[in-house]
Amino acid sequence: MYDYLHTEKIKSRITDNNPFKTRYNNNNDLFIHIRLTDAARFNPGINYYINAVNQIKFDNLYISTDEPSNNMIKTLLQMFPSCKLVQCDEITTFQFASTCKNIILSHGSFSAVIGYLAFYSNIYYPEYEKNKMWYGDMFSIKNWTKLQV
Repeated sequence: MYDYLHTEKIKSRITDNNPFKTRYNNNNDLFIHIRLTDAARFNPGINYYINAVNQIKFDNLYISTDEPSNNMIKTLLQMFPSCKLVQCDEITTFQFASTCKNIILSHGSFSAVIGYLAFYSNIYYPEYEKNKMWYGDMFSIKNWTKLQV
C-alpha cells in the first residue's frame, strides 16, 4: 500500500486534493496519533510520547486520539499546555496529519495510514514489544524512525 500511495500519479492526486495542501513543506508542526479504546492494552505508553516529543523541535503540537477523555491524553495536554486536541472525522484527520512536518505514530493501521500519506514528513513510530503486536509489520519503512518504548 505504501509503495502504491507513493507512486507519482497517486501522490499528486492525494496532495492536490488535500484541503490542507498549503501546509505541505510549510510548517514545523508535530502531530501525534494515539490509538486507545479497544487497543489501549497495546499502546506503547505515555513515556514513549513524552520522550518522542522531547526529541523533536516543533512550533505547534497536535494530538489526535479515539479516546480524548483518557488519563494519558489529559496528562499530555497538561504537560504540553499549548497542545491542540484535534477532533475531526477520519478523513480530515488523515488530511491534516499528513501535512505536519513531524508525526509520532502509535501502533495499528490507522496510524500507519497517517504515515503512508505523509509524503514530506519525518515519521516516528514505537518499536514493537514482544506479545503486544496484533498486526503485521506496517512500520518498517525506509526513512521512518523507530523509537524505543
